[in-house]
Amino acid sequence: MRIIQLISSLGSGGAESVVRDYALGLQEGGNEVCVVMQYWRQDNGNEIALAERGLSLRSFYEEVYHTNTLNPVVRTLRKIKRNKATSTWLLGIVRDFAPDVIHVHLDMLKYLAPIADELRGIRLFYTCHNEPEFFFSDSSEKEAASKLIETCRMRLIALHEPMRSELNRIFDVSDTLVLNNPVDINRFSQTFDPIKIREWLKIPKDAFVIGHVGRFEDQKNHAFICEIFKAALKQNPGAFLLLVGDGSMKEKTIKTLESFTERFIVLSNRSDMPEMYAAMDVFILPSRFEGLPVTLIEAQAGGKRCVIASNITRSAVVSDNVTSLNVEDNASEWADAALYGGDALETDGEIGRLILSCADQHTVVIDHIGKEHLLDGQRNVRHLQLEAHLRIGIQGIELDVIRVKDIRIRIVRRDAGLDRASYQLQITVGVFCFRIDRQRR
Repeated sequence: MRIIQLISSLGSGGAESVVRDYALGLQEGGNEVCVVMQYWRQDNGNEIALAERGLSLRSFYEEVYHTNTLNPVVRTLRKIKRNKATSTWLLGIVRDFAPDVIHVHLDMLKYLAPIADELRGIRLFYTCHNEPEFFFSDSSEKEAASKLIETCRMRLIALHEPMRSELNRIFDVSDTLVLNNPVDINRFSQTFDPIKIREWLKIPKDAFVIGHVGRFEDQKNHAFICEIFKAALKQNPGAFLLLVGDGSMKEKTIKTLESFTERFIVLSNRSDMPEMYAAMDVFILPSRFEGLPVTLIEAQAGGKRCVIASNITRSAVVSDNVTSLNVEDNASEWADAALYGGDALETDGEIGRLILSCADQHTVVIDHIGKEHLLDGQRNVRHLQLEAHLRIGIQGIELDVIRVKDIRIRIVRRDAGLDRASYQLQITVGVFCFRIDRQRR
């Protein structure tokens, strides 16, 4: 079978890594695969992996557009005609390669729609890598998708069940497939020495490394990442930021960071992502919206503690080491979570129990904590609001059993390092306030 994988580029994003893995896997299965992209080749890790296996890579910008060789005036004129030129170029590839299947990714649908009649008889698939409501707010992509569904019976692919329902609703179809993004778990679960990796990257070995992997685009919220790190530095001057990715907002992000710190590094076009995760103490993902983020699954496979936006689908949470926060929360809240995490409430069935004490005088036993209160199964709880039964004792004498509706657990800064985090929990139960020391290793 002859298959075209169509994507805008093969940079260091999650969708790009998925296309790489699809292409390699399909080739191993005996298929002939051609990866077609709009932008320039960058000789990054994804492209090198495909070239080493002899896969064909085609680039519109290299073969037709040549914008890197044009003066600004000609570049502007060419840009006006880019969409039509891209469609014409794609039609030439389709005629030459004669694919049985075209699998489309990201924002490439608008280039196929003008040649839809020429694609009849070819099986078309489109994987939606972002939340449909946000992605298809671009009317050109939505109109293109509708035309390709009607003309070529293009099949939509969702990354999880809620996305499938949303795509079916938007395009009035009922046959959207669910196909989870593939991740080689074994590759990311290898053991690496973080000290050696940090030495290699020139990161202080005793730093607390906050990491992020993603394209430098508005979706990934790098402006907020800078705010989070600025807040983290105020709490822990030993914090260090590791960013991996490329994109149009990369230089702007670097300038923002340079305005208040030198404790950061920005890397691009990496083929050693497991080592990058190993260098981190925590992985943050405060995205404005996501589909099913491959980077989050990779980070969890690498055993990293993760702090993510609450809008990210629970389908991407595959460990008990993930804390969700609203992207509308202030940066200091995110910094708290990144530096010190949450304290785990162990549950047994539907009943949880937490015993707090202060100076051997006050004791509070909290029970009747149902799993439904643990933020959809999360164990790392920072703020907990629920109705609970309390048994309160002073100097060993039990006073009463009362019911309260508000329990707050807050992290108070102490110390953080490469292999441990000492911190203090402040727990407010009704009118009672307790502080207890914890140390995580």
